[in-house]
Amino acid sequence: MVLDWWLTFTLVAVLTTLGWFFAQPHAGWIAFGAMITFILAPLRLDRSAQRFSRAGHDRRALMHARVAALLHPLGAIGARPRALAALSTIRATGEVDEATLQNLGASDDPVVAEWYRLIALNASGDAAAVRAALAIPSRRARMMQHGVGAIFVRAIAMTGTRMEIVEAIEEAERSDLTLDDPERRAILALEACAGLGDVEGARAIGEGLAGRVPRGAVERAIAAAQLTSGDDIGARHSISKTLARNDLDPAARRAIEKLRTRFDEPREPPNTIVDVRAREMLDRLRREAEAARALAPLADGSSFDAWGTWSLAAAILAWFAVIAAYGDTTDAAHLAKMGGLLLPIDTGWGVLRLFSSTFVHYGLAHLLFNLYALVAFGRFVESFYGRLRMFGIWTAATLTSGIGVAAMTNGPSILVGASGAIFGLGGALVSAVSLRADLRKSRRGRDELTLFGVIVALQFVFDRLIPGVSGTAHVCGLIGGVLAGAVMLPKRSRV
Repeated sequence: MVLDWWLTFTLVAVLTTLGWFFAQPHAGWIAFGAMITFILAPLRLDRSAQRFSRAGHDRRALMHARVAALLHPLGAIGARPRALAALSTIRATGEVDEATLQNLGASDDPVVAEWYRLIALNASGDAAAVRAALAIPSRRARMMQHGVGAIFVRAIAMTGTRMEIVEAIEEAERSDLTLDDPERRAILALEACAGLGDVEGARAIGEGLAGRVPRGAVERAIAAAQLTSGDDIGARHSISKTLARNDLDPAARRAIEKLRTRFDEPREPPNTIVDVRAREMLDRLRREAEAARALAPLADGSSFDAWGTWSLAAAILAWFAVIAAYGDTTDAAHLAKMGGLLLPIDTGWGVLRLFSSTFVHYGLAHLLFNLYALVAFGRFVESFYGRLRMFGIWTAATLTSGIGVAAMTNGPSILVGASGAIFGLGGALVSAVSLRADLRKSRRGRDELTLFGVIVALQFVFDRLIPGVSGTAHVCGLIGGVLAGAVMLPKRSRV
């Protein structure tokens, strides 16, 4: 895994070096394009493929996985299409045979083969078999490292006591290395609510996971929570209503059918100590699940309809088409006629160019890079702040970016592009995560801040490599976005 990324970084470095020697004016664009094409895009597509697979959207998962593998045919990403196709079959049948393991290259790797067999047992709905397969601590620890925490908790919830469920959740949190993904953590929280009888918690978390888990998984968790809490009538109604649907994921259907066998099981007597410990755990997991829901638009698996972000992207793309239809998109005089910001800024109509210039781009590469960043940051800002506040942040960052460049520029010049406003959206992300306690304390929140810091650092490097790019516009837009994001922070997030 490490070797394939070293090879990829080497490829990016080689392309950058060649660009520096043979096309020096474009070396920065070549470096930036290589990084996006061979590193950032495959990682994003691979993450999307895994999320779509987890949600049972197998066709979309395979499409994303194949594109990612085309750009990065090495290591886990290169092998992902075969793995996802096999997982789809396993979930549908609840079985895995030796031929499938051999086709996946897992027959010679006991750990990987064991993981696939465990996934098959879980898909079959046999909780007792899953628990038996994970009974040996060393084997359980090995599987936990490969992301079976939620599966383990579900198996214990179906077969064990409340104390065993609490201990299973704690062990999963300690050992499951994939729980740094907020979506996986939210799924663990859903299983915890199901096993410990927190019906309202299961409903709330399930609402946040809608569209990101297999069809019927949330309904199964709610029914299990009702059953555990003693609401047999509600559980029977939920089970019957869900099983009447025709679009259920096969594995979810089998798990729901298994719930019918639990109505005659003896009820566990209350235990105050266990109940208090469980309640504290559930409260914490629910808070973390809410943080995961807030950060979800940063992932492709989010169901949030970011039409404000897409409208901005469509307007930028449409105006670029108009510019290209009437002239050269890299000609400064033509770009000035089409709305570029002329410096120094003229009074009157010249001020409007502060805004029109965000829709004007210098060449196709400039356009594509900015559209990529706009979608990446805009979805989160629109979801977190709301569409009106997002446009307010965009406006504030546009003003600070343009005015900052105007103040620092001597002599006539032209400024085009939305990167200053887009950096403002990134700044609003920083404000949102930093000022909201649950996001700031979550692992995903800290990771997003770190990732944004890396992006900013890389951008400053590229600003040095790419002639004509204004680092001042990026810095001033970022500052404007941070300030506007702090001022416009929704009241519900002021914690």
